[in-house]
Amino acid sequence: MPHIQSQSEWEMEMSQKILDFIHHELYLELRYFQLALSALKPKQNSSLQTFATDGIYLYYPAGRTIQIFQKNQLFLNRAFLHSVLHCIFSHLWISGNRDRQIWGLACDIAVEYTIDQMDLMCTKRILTWQRQQIYEQLAACKNTFSAAVIYRGLLALPKDQLALLQKEFYTDDHYCWPAHTQRDPIQQAAKNQWEKLARQTQIQQEQFGKDAKEAGRLFSSQIKADKSRRSYREFLNKFTILQEELRCDPEEFDLNYYIYGLNLYHNMPLIEPLETREIHKIREFVML
Repeated sequence: MPHIQSQSEWEMEMSQKILDFIHHELYLELRYFQLALSALKPKQNSSLQTFATDGIYLYYPAGRTIQIFQKNQLFLNRAFLHSVLHCIFSHLWISGNRDRQIWGLACDIAVEYTIDQMDLMCTKRILTWQRQQIYEQLAACKNTFSAAVIYRGLLALPKDQLALLQKEFYTDDHYCWPAHTQRDPIQQAAKNQWEKLARQTQIQQEQFGKDAKEAGRLFSSQIKADKSRRSYREFLNKFTILQEELRCDPEEFDLNYYIYGLNLYHNMPLIEPLETREIHKIREFVML
């Protein structure tokens, strides 16, 4: 007897076909995004109203995705690209001590501005008056455009105006963005992977001859601006070597004294800290 497909199975199958179609639509106009568009693994989450990402998965609501596709396919194209650009610009991992809600809004504005400047047929939308006003202000920041710059400007706005901007630029859900205090090796690996993808995408963009356009300039400037927040400690650690130095190490002790004390006193080990310890040090570093 043939299997009768349930409603949930049908929604899963159709939503996966829709995601494949969105990927195809974006790839036709963004060939240099080939690797980035395929980096996020689709994962169903019925509690969402739109897409969400943690840098590893692209979470989506199967039933809601089908409904939106029937009414406004271009929104799904924008939302998919929107989440990918968050990852390329490292928005998920460079929030620092900033207000999480305002930082999310700043990142949304930066990404939406970039998408609108790309002027793609598959993501085209009518610009509202509010967007036009914001975009005119951003156009004056050509050399320093990034989510961090937008964030500083948003801090001066009243709460009611921030609420209007959040409603205007809301596209994806940021609930699964890692907290700045989180030290997760999986998230660190995802961050490193997206930094590589950002560099590869930028190189391919230049090879396709799009770097002369405004959208290409915005894309490159945001990658450079966001990566400039990398910690100097993280950078300098690449030049360190493991070596011994003459300094008492309170965390280690000489096993010879320990065993000698047990043999002599039976229940009293002798603890003698080591006179040397192993540390990572920069042996030689020259800056010109």
